[in-house]
Amino acid sequence: RGPKWGSRTASQVWGLPAYDWDACRRDGYAWWMRRLSHMSQYFHAYRIDCVLNFLRTWEVPVGSPTGWFGCFEPVIGFTVAELESRGIWDIHRLTYHNLHEGLCGTTFSPAEWDWLLQHLLEPKGGGFFRFRTDVCPTECALAAVLDSAQLPPMEDLQQFRGRVFECYRDVLFQCFSNSQGERLVPIIGMQSTRSFKTLPEDFKRAVSSVYNEFFTRQTDLWSQTAVQRLSPWINATGMLVCGEDLGMVPACTCQVLRQLRIFCLRVQLFSTTQHPNEYDYLTVITTSTHDTPVLRCGPKTTTCRARRAKKAMR
Repeated sequence: RGPKWGSRTASQVWGLPAYDWDACRRDGYAWWMRRLSHMSQYFHAYRIDCVLNFLRTWEVPVGSPTGWFGCFEPVIGFTVAELESRGIWDIHRLTYHNLHEGLCGTTFSPAEWDWLLQHLLEPKGGGFFRFRTDVCPTECALAAVLDSAQLPPMEDLQQFRGRVFECYRDVLFQCFSNSQGERLVPIIGMQSTRSFKTLPEDFKRAVSSVYNEFFTRQTDLWSQTAVQRLSPWINATGMLVCGEDLGMVPACTCQVLRQLRIFCLRVQLFSTTQHPNEYDYLTVITTSTHDTPVLRCGPKTTTCRARRAKKAMR
């Protein structure tokens, strides 16, 4: 569905297969066109849930328990040379787990640390360790090991698992290959990792700059992708279309939806400043969604925003 955003503490993992957009395009989106044609006999409008996935799809490795290593598709990554030109030179440090022996006694008990050394970790030198790629090359493999292994006695097994996964996610960039060769993309939410927080300030600023640039360099690609994927839908019938554009919203979203004559969705519980009269013309305004409390219950959960929403709707 999408990466962590706003107040969410983790990526959403629904276990749904990603669309094969190339296959859909080859047959002219035939299945969708038949469905829309039939719907138009009964409805004058319809809503596209998670319309942002028409700009870019958030894909998570099969079996991933957290979605931390998810990635947008399509995407334009960085070459090693590009990162080095921006002062980011220790690529190995940023793309692999780095566990220091100082975690023994702080994050893990001595018994837990000994178990990790025996089963999951290998030394890198200088007191640093990383997860063994032959044992747990992916989050899914790590979860399988923890599920099947004979673990040392501990008070809370779930907390131990959580600490192990937190260390496994202590990565700032991940690699992928495409027709242009190997590329690197930043991990969404990497600012929360121990690795990022312990970087020197100048290095941290360089990494943050690349992280922000990652999103701006996708603008043209994601705009073109949205037009390519959504145009057949818009032209298939005379129905009005509303797109649920909530979540980690790309900067190009409003312009793309306006170009395609798709109504945006605005939720007053999420609004911080705007009165309904200030929204763009092609906008559907709602007090809440299926993911939020109803407006009457709002003040007990989202106090300030809910009160502003109620005031704006008067």
